[in-house]
Amino acid sequence: MTAKLKPLLWAAVFLAVLVCRPSIALAGEPVIDPTEGDVTFAGSEGVSALATKWVGVVTCETIDATGTVNAGGKSGSLALDMTGCHLVVMGFTNPCHSSSAPLSNTIKLAGSFETTYLTDDKTKPGIKFTIATTRIMCLGGEATLSGSVLGTLSSPACGVQASKGTIKFATEGPELQQHRQITGTGPSITLTSTGGENQVPGALDLDLAIGFSKEVKITCV
Repeated sequence: MTAKLKPLLWAAVFLAVLVCRPSIALAGEPVIDPTEGDVTFAGSEGVSALATKWVGVVTCETIDATGTVNAGGKSGSLALDMTGCHLVVMGFTNPCHSSSAPLSNTIKLAGSFETTYLTDDKTKPGIKFTIATTRIMCLGGEATLSGSVLGTLSSPACGVQASKGTIKFATEGPELQQHRQITGTGPSITLTSTGGENQVPGALDLDLAIGFSKEVKITCV
């Protein structure tokens, strides 16, 4: 090979590496198969907790969830309808509700989700649930929630085909979400609780059993 061709060859290799590296880094979200976009899911949970700095820890007695998986299997929609929501202050139970809820003790959180990983080794699939801005009102206080929260796709396990699954949003103490970074070391994900002009983290705690409209498999890469 001539001396003139060698620099050109190395330049081509260098450009190929630059082009390929982003796709390698970005490839890696879990995929919910089948990917045609016709999968729906629904589920329920007995008790959930929603922590907001300006209101406190709101407990809801029941929760119903509905959602869809978009074509491609890496995103979708999720809606949480929580009832029997209340806040206990000095022994008194005060009902809480969201601004869009029909009753004084119901809270609705709705938005979109994207699949992601919660660990660098890509063995723990999860979702990033981005919640539409929602105002929570209790007797004596209110807060506005916005932003995103990370949850675990606890089941089915990677590569296992099933018609049922579990989504878990866990907390570490009040007002602190357990998972706060993509892959555990990547970008920070925050659910924000706003009261007046002040913003602090909020948190969501629930363990949701869901059923899919057809059998699915979570493909991890």
